[in-house]
Amino acid sequence: MSLAGVFHLPAFIRAGTGSVRWFWNRRVGSVETNDVILRAWSPVLYPWVFKSPVLIAHGTSDSRVPRVQSDVLVTALRSSGKSVLYLVMPGFVHEWDDHQNQQRILALTEFFLAQTLGGAVESPAPHEEWKAFLR
Repeated sequence: MSLAGVFHLPAFIRAGTGSVRWFWNRRVGSVETNDVILRAWSPVLYPWVFKSPVLIAHGTSDSRVPRVQSDVLVTALRSSGKSVLYLVMPGFVHEWDDHQNQQRILALTEFFLAQTLGGAVESPAPHEEWKAFLR
């Protein structure tokens, strides 16, 4: 399960500017000197290794991690025949500040875990409905 994750480190770091790029270069690795390692840590490049179903959620207004990071991973996983639930939440930003979308994510997570691991799931309340946001 991932909410607004980074799945292709070199592409994410290259697109960064200012203090964001400085932070990632210093803390994670520079594309110029660590490209091989960054690629090894980028799951979008290895979709066939996923063994379990995947739940990914991303907001349309996330300015910290571009939604293309999730779009590309979802495409790679589906192209490899993997099971993916992908929730795209309108207006949701990286900081989880929208209560209604938080409730949608939690309701979908409950459904996903029950479907994947077994067990009961409660029907979502009207404000928790998530099916219209699946991609």
